[in-house]
Amino acid sequence: MEYEFRVIIEKVSVASQEVVKRDTVKIYDIRPPKSILELGLRHEEQISLLTKVQNGLFAE
Repeated sequence: MEYEFRVIIEKVSVASQEVVKRDTVKIYDIRPPKSILELGLRHEEQISLLTKVQNGLFAE
């Protein structure tokens, strides 16, 4: 595996643009799909990803 795709939430200071906090929500391996079902994210995974992002916002 040469590359991976990361979904990251960052809390950034507006004044200094310094990253105060960084959380990796999800890491995906980048590889060719073996079937049409592996293209994109299924609904369950989309909901899970949005839930994690939303929980990160709520925590702040």
